[in-house]
Amino acid sequence: MARRYGRDSVEFARVLTFNDGLYAIAMTLLIVSIAVPTISDTQSVSDLAEALNDLTGEYFENPLSIVIYAVNVGIVSAMEVARAEQARA
Repeated sequence: MARRYGRDSVEFARVLTFNDGLYAIAMTLLIVSIAVPTISDTQSVSDLAEALNDLTGEYFENPLSIVIYAVNVGIVSAMEVARAEQARA
């Protein structure tokens, strides 16, 4: 029979901490990948708006990447807990 670990167990805390670390690193890399736009005239609002408009693809891709990564982390977490349960059995 599979053993279940409570939320206050050391095994659960290890998996949770590992997943939090992976998630933090992935989110940092996603945000760092967004480049600051360069514009020739720093006083021109239209140039700034155009430069930011060119980056809209990155603003839509990053939330999608976050969702996909979160689902993958959830799957890996479930697999890790199952492996730990089998090792204890």
